[in-house]
Amino acid sequence: MGRFAKITLNTVLILILNVFCVMFMAFDSEVKGIEVNEKKFIYTHDDRLDPFLPLLSSKGLAQKAGPSSGAEMMSHVSKIKVSGILWDEVMPVVMINNKMRKEGDVVENLTIKKINVNGVILGYHDLTYEILLIKKKEMYDQGGVQ
Repeated sequence: MGRFAKITLNTVLILILNVFCVMFMAFDSEVKGIEVNEKKFIYTHDDRLDPFLPLLSSKGLAQKAGPSSGAEMMSHVSKIKVSGILWDEVMPVVMINNKMRKEGDVVENLTIKKINVNGVILGYHDLTYEILLIKKKEMYDQGGVQ
């Protein structure tokens, strides 16, 4: 075999290997794509606009393309840590994020609407969310939390 024939044969072999590599990578990416599509997608807005909300209302008018009030409220609630309640009928106090708070105070854009023996009710615009210190009323009725 001449030198030219060896170079041509090597080039052909390299091209064939490259074709197999490309085919394998394409097949591998298709398999990975199937795996990704089977996983449940959870959108966390992290103060970004929600791309899944429609830009037009049902009447065809432009509407705010941001996270819903409920999603905004839950992002604020996730930053709340209730450590305890100092109960008094006249002036109940709750410890939120290591600070003493009373009804009407605003923490993480949430208003403390009501403090009761079992927990606290927080408000965000027209929505409310209750954080209970005692998970089940039956446990409270039985004389304590386990």
